[in-house]
Parts: sequence; structure tokens; C-alpha cells
Amino acid sequence: MSLEAQAWSLDQPISDPMAKLLLIMLANYSNEQHIATVSYQRLKTLCGFKSKSTLCKKLNLLEGQSVIQRIPQVSATGGTESNAYQLLLPTVAVLQPEPQPKPKAIRQETLKTPPPALTSLPGNCGWTTKKPSSTTATKPPGPNRSPTTSSYNWPTATTTGNGTS
Repeated sequence: MSLEAQAWSLDQPISDPMAKLLLIMLANYSNEQHIATVSYQRLKTLCGFKSKSTLCKKLNLLEGQSVIQRIPQVSATGGTESNAYQLLLPTVAVLQPEPQPKPKAIRQETLKTPPPALTSLPGNCGWTTKKPSSTTATKPPGPNRSPTTSSYNWPTATTTGNGTS
């Protein structure tokens, strides 16, 4: 089965729906050279034709529209066998992709040491900010919070005589 032939067969402007179905079935049975070797009986059954004459009319229609070409098959003894059908796909030029520039290599030494503003502490994906300085107030630790993982300057609370801030 050639996917290229199937896609091509679906795009063909065949006005007769039964001839279009026949072309799609031929594409389904085609090899990589776009040649389908399938018997009249099999095609008749696949497409739902009542007679061999109807099948021959549709094959003639496809040949007349230059989408297929019959290739007679001869056996070793000189007798005739099932025809092969060459699907007449247009020749498609294969375009070569443009070469892409290789990505620049990352210097290994930059990955080994953290930037000066960071220090390595376990439990925080390997990197976290430096501990806050003594002038920075820290929020008290919560269930998932450590006072050393934040450098946010929390406002200090001032209380008035009535117990409110």
C-alpha cells in the first residue's frame, strides 16, 4: 500500500463516484512503484460492481482521464493473467532541507559552579538565594517554609497600646 498513491487518488477530480472509488481501491493495492496487481473479481467485489462490464467501463474512464495505465500480464506458459494498473502520479521533485547551524556548546565549567549570588543548599533543587542579612526581617517559619530560603524584607509590626498594629 502506497500512502502517497492514496493521498493522490483522493485529490483527483473524478466526477463519477464509482470510478473514484475504483481509483482509491487501486491506490490501496498499489506498491511503492504505484503499480496495483489485483484481479477483476477482487476489484468487482471491493467496489460493489454488479458485472465485469461495469468494472471495465470504469477502468476505461480512468484510462481516458490519464490517471491509470493498464499493463497486461502474461504467464510463463503464454496465457494471460490479471492486469496490473500503473497509477500515473506526477513526478515530484524531492527537496533537500537546508542545513541547520549546529548549536553552540555550553562551557562545562559554567555549569559546575553557581553564580556568586547563589549558594547550594540541599532540598531546594540544589540552588537557593543567600541567607538574608541580619538587617532583613524574616517571616517566621511555616509548615513548608524555612527562614533561610527567603530574602524578602518583611515589614516589622509595631503595636500600639490597644493591641492592634
